[in-house]
Amino acid sequence: MVYNNFLSNDWGKYEFETVNLGDKRRNKRLAKLVQERSTDIHSSISSNCGSWGETKAAYRFYENDSIDIDMILLAHKDSILKRIDKEKTLLAIQDTTLFNYEDKEIDGLGVLNDCEHFGFLLHNNLLYTTKKLPIGVISQEFIVRELSGFGKSETRYKRTIEEKESSKWLNALRKTHEFHLNIPNTEIITVADRECDIYDYFLEAKKLNETILVRAAWDRLVEAEQRHLWTYVETLDEEGELTIDIPIKDSHKLREVTFSIKHGKVTLLPPNRRKKENLEKIEITVVYLKEKSNNDGICWLLITNKEVTTFEEACKIVDYYSQRWSIEIFHKILKSGCRILERQFKDIENIKRFITTDSIAAIRIQLMTMLGRVESEKTPCTIIFEEYEWQSLYCFVKKCKKLPEKVPSLREIILLIAKLGGFLERKNDKEPGIKSMWQGMERFYYISEMWKTMKEIN
Repeated sequence: MVYNNFLSNDWGKYEFETVNLGDKRRNKRLAKLVQERSTDIHSSISSNCGSWGETKAAYRFYENDSIDIDMILLAHKDSILKRIDKEKTLLAIQDTTLFNYEDKEIDGLGVLNDCEHFGFLLHNNLLYTTKKLPIGVISQEFIVRELSGFGKSETRYKRTIEEKESSKWLNALRKTHEFHLNIPNTEIITVADRECDIYDYFLEAKKLNETILVRAAWDRLVEAEQRHLWTYVETLDEEGELTIDIPIKDSHKLREVTFSIKHGKVTLLPPNRRKKENLEKIEITVVYLKEKSNNDGICWLLITNKEVTTFEEACKIVDYYSQRWSIEIFHKILKSGCRILERQFKDIENIKRFITTDSIAAIRIQLMTMLGRVESEKTPCTIIFEEYEWQSLYCFVKKCKKLPEKVPSLREIILLIAKLGGFLERKNDKEPGIKSMWQGMERFYYISEMWKTMKEIN
C-alpha cells in the first residue's frame, strides 16, 4: 500500500487532485477544509479555520447545495486506486451507524427506532487491507426514514428488496463492483454482519461475480439430507482449533478465545414463501466456529461464495470476518472524534457534506493508528514525515536538544504522537488507541509548524 501523500501535511491537494465541484475555488476550499479538519478533528470548525473570514467560507461550503458529495467521493476513489499497490486481497467492509438528533431542530431528519427519536442512518462501505489498514471510502448511503413509512414491517414480505431499507447492502455491493472493475486482478471480499443475511444479496453477488462473506442469521433451507443449514453444520467434522482475540462488548479490551473450526460446501434453497419467483439455488461454503471452553459462548456461522477446501483457508475466512470490527473503530472516530452530533448545522444536507469530508479525515486518523501496529521497526519514518516534523516531535517528547544519530522508525514516531495524546506506554499497556492518536495529531501539527517557523526565522 502506497500511503505517503495521504499522510503528508499537505495531503488535501493530492487527495482531491481530480475533484470537479464546478468551480476551481470550491475544489481548493475542499482540499483546505479537509486538511485543516484532519489536524484537529475534535475541535470546532471556527477553531480549525482560525479566523472569522475562513470560518464563514467553510460554512458557505458546507451549506452550498451545488456541492455534490458524490463528486467528492469520486475524486477520493481516484486517490484510493493510487494507494493500492500490489495487494492481492482487499476487504470491503459494510456496516450501518445511527445519528440521533433528538434534542436538536434540524430540517430533513427522519424517525429512528420509534416516533420520538429523530435522525438518520449512515451505511458505510470502506476498503481495508488484510492487515487492517484502511484505504478509503468506497460508498456512503444516507438513509432518512419517513414518518409515513414507519411500522411497515407487517408488509415486508409483499415488498421487493429495492423497496426496503435492506437494499443498502445491495447498493453498496454494486458500488464495490463498479470500483472493482478498475482493479480486476485484485480480489475484493465484501464483509458484512448478520443483518446482511439476505437471499437477494447472495443472488446479487452471484450476478456480479463478487466475493462475499456474511455471518449467518437465519437457519436457511439447504439441499442436503438435514434440510436446514444449522443442522447440516452440526454434522461436519471438526478440522482443528483456532485462537483469536475478540473485542469485549462495550469495552476497548480484547479477550483470547479458542474455537473449534468446521467447514463444508452446501447449496442454499430459496425461501418457501418465494417459490413462485423461481429463484436460483446458490452454492455456498460455510465456516463454523464455536468457543471450546464455553457452551454458551461465541458461535459464528460464516457464509461465503469463496472456495474453502483446507483448514488453513477456513482460518483465513475467520480472520477476514474478525476484521469487520475495523469499521466500528471508524464509526467511533466519526462520532466521538469528529463530534458529528455537536456540529451547528440546521439542515441535513449540510450535515451530509460535513460527514462526507470528515469521513476521509477519519480514515486518515485510523490509518495512522494502525500503521503504528503493523509497520516493523525497520521502516524509517521519513517515508511519511518530513525532517522538520519528526525532529520537532522527537525533541519535544524526549525533552532533549540533541537529535538521534539514526533516523527513528515509523513505529517509534507514531508512538511519540500517541504520547502527545495521552498514551502512557506502561509495561502492560497495549497499542495506542484512536483517541490518543487524534488528540496527539492536533498537538503534533502545532509543534512541527512552530519548529518549522522558528527554523526559517533563524
